[in-house]
Amino acid sequence: MIHSPNVAIIHMYLLVSIWADKKWGWLAIIGNLCFFGFLYYATLRAHLAAPIGMVLGEPLYAFGMNELITLFFGGFLAYLQLDQEKARLKFNALQEQKITVLDEAVKSRTDQLNSMRETMATDFHDQTGNMLSAITRQASLLNMKLAQDHEVRPLVDSIINNSNSLYASSKDFLWHLNHHSDEPGTLFDYLTGYGQLYYNQFDIAFSAEAEATRQMQLPPSAALNIISIFKEAMTNVVKHAGASEVRLKMWIVPGNVVYWLSDNGSWKEADPATTHYGLSNMEKRCARNHFRLAIHQQPVGTAVEITVPIAHLI
Repeated sequence: MIHSPNVAIIHMYLLVSIWADKKWGWLAIIGNLCFFGFLYYATLRAHLAAPIGMVLGEPLYAFGMNELITLFFGGFLAYLQLDQEKARLKFNALQEQKITVLDEAVKSRTDQLNSMRETMATDFHDQTGNMLSAITRQASLLNMKLAQDHEVRPLVDSIINNSNSLYASSKDFLWHLNHHSDEPGTLFDYLTGYGQLYYNQFDIAFSAEAEATRQMQLPPSAALNIISIFKEAMTNVVKHAGASEVRLKMWIVPGNVVYWLSDNGSWKEADPATTHYGLSNMEKRCARNHFRLAIHQQPVGTAVEITVPIAHLI
């Protein structure tokens, strides 16, 4: 009945409901009020003896006290919950505002760095690149004039070769300054273009095949090292394989991108007593940059496989 001490359990249920969830807390308040109304009605219908009413108080008094307790504790806890929710929303709004400010600052800084990189690339090309080209032209003219001087000619040829080599390396460096050079697909396109131009000189068929990559990024400086590794590998095909066909591939595995260069040539066994600087440099670059290098001896030809870690931007 309305006088029962077990009614306290209903109040505990109310407190737990409000503390657990605001929506169910309001429903618990309304449910408690209705339930106490039902108990009051049931108590009146029970026609309790007068002595019970004198000891425990009138049912109306017990009903009023329980309703008052429900409204007081329920309203107080509901207010606390509402206040906490407002504080949480305010905190989230401030957090979102700070994140937005940081995003804008990072974007602005990134744009500045990209602009600086492009400016550096342009200035380097206009100054150093043009100067190297001038050195090569002048050395070529000097070579023509000293065609009969067999002592000086090798020195002039060396100047021309070094100048051309330095100019080719500077082109890789300038490309790497481009802010898209850390994208696996962009790097693959660059390697493809280089391979086509390089192998056309030797009448070697060259083909490329790549898996689509989106929102992926290579580690810093990885692209420049991969270019150096594959230039060495492409050169080795011409020097040692006698191949008529070369294929370049790229695909994605979880957390990594794989670059693969294969040929259909016949490689001779390397002399273990001789130091092979090309392969050694490839291994050093891979170890320094945490790449995985694998050389596969196939039934026809050889394949060079480089596995590079990547980061997903989203």
